[in-house]
Amino acid sequence: MPDPPPVEHDLHFRNVELHSLGRKEYGTLVLSKHHFVFRYLPGAKHGDKSLSSPANGRPKEMWMPYPLINHCILPHAPFETGKQPAIRIRLKDFRMMALHFHPSPATTPPDESARQCFYSLRSRCCVDDVRRFHAFQFSPPKEEMAVSAVEYDARREYARMGIGGKAAAGPGAAWRISDINHDYSYSATYPSVLCVPRTVSDNMLKYGGAFRSRSRIPCLSYLHSNGGSITRSSQPMVGVQSRRNPQDERLVSAIFSSHTPSRDATSSVITSSLDATAEPVSTPHTVVLESAMSSLHISQSETTLDEVAEGKPTAKAKVYGSTRRNLIVDARPKINALANRATGGGIEDVANYRGTSDVPVEKVFLNIANIHVMRASLEKVVDSFANSDYIKMKPDQEALRKSGWLGHIAGMLEGAEMVARVVGLGGSHVLVHCSDGWDRTAQISGLAQVMLDPHTRTLAGFISLIQKEFLSFGHKFRDRDGIEGSEKWFEIENERVIPSRTGDGTSEAGSLNNLGAKALSGAKNWFEKNRGSIFRQQNSSRDNVSDQGPSSRPPSPPPNPLLHSPPASTGKEEKTHRKSEKEVSPIFHQFLEGVYQLMHPNPNAFEFNEHLLCRLFYHVYSCQYGEFLFNTEKERREYKDQAGSVWSHFLSREKEFINPDYVAQVEDPLLFPTRAGADREIEVKWWYRLFKREDGEMNVPRALVVSHPPHASVDSSSTASLEETPVVVGTSSPTSGGLKSALSAPNFKSMSDSLNGASSWMGLGSKNAGAAATTINPEPTTPTAQRNTTAPPEARHEETDDIVQGKVPKSDEGQEPVAEEYEGDPLGVSAESTPMKTAATTARSRGLDFAAFASQNAFRD
Repeated sequence: MPDPPPVEHDLHFRNVELHSLGRKEYGTLVLSKHHFVFRYLPGAKHGDKSLSSPANGRPKEMWMPYPLINHCILPHAPFETGKQPAIRIRLKDFRMMALHFHPSPATTPPDESARQCFYSLRSRCCVDDVRRFHAFQFSPPKEEMAVSAVEYDARREYARMGIGGKAAAGPGAAWRISDINHDYSYSATYPSVLCVPRTVSDNMLKYGGAFRSRSRIPCLSYLHSNGGSITRSSQPMVGVQSRRNPQDERLVSAIFSSHTPSRDATSSVITSSLDATAEPVSTPHTVVLESAMSSLHISQSETTLDEVAEGKPTAKAKVYGSTRRNLIVDARPKINALANRATGGGIEDVANYRGTSDVPVEKVFLNIANIHVMRASLEKVVDSFANSDYIKMKPDQEALRKSGWLGHIAGMLEGAEMVARVVGLGGSHVLVHCSDGWDRTAQISGLAQVMLDPHTRTLAGFISLIQKEFLSFGHKFRDRDGIEGSEKWFEIENERVIPSRTGDGTSEAGSLNNLGAKALSGAKNWFEKNRGSIFRQQNSSRDNVSDQGPSSRPPSPPPNPLLHSPPASTGKEEKTHRKSEKEVSPIFHQFLEGVYQLMHPNPNAFEFNEHLLCRLFYHVYSCQYGEFLFNTEKERREYKDQAGSVWSHFLSREKEFINPDYVAQVEDPLLFPTRAGADREIEVKWWYRLFKREDGEMNVPRALVVSHPPHASVDSSSTASLEETPVVVGTSSPTSGGLKSALSAPNFKSMSDSLNGASSWMGLGSKNAGAAATTINPEPTTPTAQRNTTAPPEARHEETDDIVQGKVPKSDEGQEPVAEEYEGDPLGVSAESTPMKTAATTARSRGLDFAAFASQNAFRD
């Protein structure tokens, strides 16, 4: 392994004035290897030398890791205005500050000091090697060294659930441990230890892995004491051809059949007037979508099997005393899952996953927005704190409400509650996935286990939960948290920042001095090279002007690489520090917020306190420990023992994070979110301590209004094959309630027809059931559909749905649908942003304007 790149030396800037929340302090700014530190004495004045005087006591210090920087701007301050140059910084922990540079005894002018500091901050924030992070040079204190590191042991976790070992009875007997991924060759993003049904062999897993994105097959995450289970996976690679995989179908069917009692066991309680041996009839009308809350209770397909055949009700076998269900829970909005078919993904056809169990399979969409929508929502929250570096004022409550952040948190909690209820109360089996199964899937699975298992509410159990759901099963911490930085986060007002071309991360501020010299040198070299040809071409043109027309001009001088550098990176050197902003999203932040929403009304139900959640949020970005620097368990093992463990930090200070009023819940272990109001919506509030605010500043009625939180919806095709029922565009089923019947797979030979079917599928215009479905028209029309709770369409297939973002690879039939592209500064740092950009017009030339369709028919918060 090559040596890590060198790290810059420390830089000191004296006579710096720091502004934060209306408070200002004078001191010295130090740019160290991994932190920028501000040292000051409270109450010191400009030019006061008391900072270095021992008689005034020890100065205070503010330590801020470079990965915490979310946005840095160097405002333009003309010399004639008399204003001192300044740098305004926003941090990912929602602190904002401004650094003003005053004249110092040194010969460096304040403006040059500010620019040097700006470029030095950028070079230290944007890294291209993980070994440059603080975790690889940090020496833990003695108290942390005395605590043994808490390593996650998957076998021990599954043994706690009764799986493995000599367990011969109970729900755990239906499951086994598989080592098919022991060297991560089967799936590079999955854990090395997997838990699958005992009836499934490794050979079956081998051939079924190709059907799931990144081979993230359905595996057990949690087994409840009543036999119910939570399994997780990635989306199936169905594609536009509606592909199938027998091994994947057998695997999912085995999960749904594990520890499921047959109906013969309950036939003794069936009334004699009913035919107990009649087979249930599966029709599209089996599942009836009642209200938004019906998805949280017992399904009608389980409590009664009164089928409707040819419009005549026929009595079938009823099952009493059983609430078991088999659910495939897709965290995405339905239209996004449909759009993913263009990139090879898609959704399951539940008719293929019945298996040997006589319990029908239902499909539920949680309608949770994608990473881009979540990032934009948090941007709006941060925008409500504008100018808080100079002014201490309350956040803009209207901006907080319009951000939709609380609505996203409520929707995430509602999806997790639905999973927890059917597993904890009904002993059901739930398969959860989104696109790649490492963002929304981890949120839903993790929060559902907090609601189900009291062990996860202890300090040790909560640590084990994070290790399992986010660290072992894989979550893109390095990408989602943006710890590697981005040059786009550094701006100079009214100027274009010079792109870095140095691979070692050194500052480029010194290159400004060579600007004129390089320009003059380039022009001189070109003149010397072309001097002879210039006069020769002029004489030749005069002699042959009548015969050959005007002569060609000499070639233009080569562009100066510094003056004429393109705004976007094109060379390999320029791409060194240009990390993708579109991968940044507050996924783990939202998970912690979900735990806080459960903890706030039930503080005694958790062994740990709120301080642990806030500190954990900080260390995700501090890069002081190794857990949150990598995306997968495989990457983390490559650097094992080279970085400290964050869990030693918490366990060595256990008293700070323990709740003294904790009461273990033994009799009633289930814990669900608090609901209030006539609509019984989930009650959420602002986590004001995390946002560095006061309770009265954020939790006011105007800012607490949750507008249209997403609700889970049972798919109308839960018990019918997607291939059996054709798409009928412009019609609706009389028994489908608010959903129209559009149950077949889309035919991408005509993308327009597919999207019309998608709009019908989502229930557009349900108030006018007999009206024709909305057609795709490039001209804007007045939307008449009812408000829905689904967020704007997702973006890429890799948790972002490419087809909706506009980066769609060619499908097998050559279609290239182009859509809108959602962009924005990560975590809301730009003053002005254009949320939606119009895509190219290639789709319009084919009679399709997906952007117009999305703007008219894709529902928003």
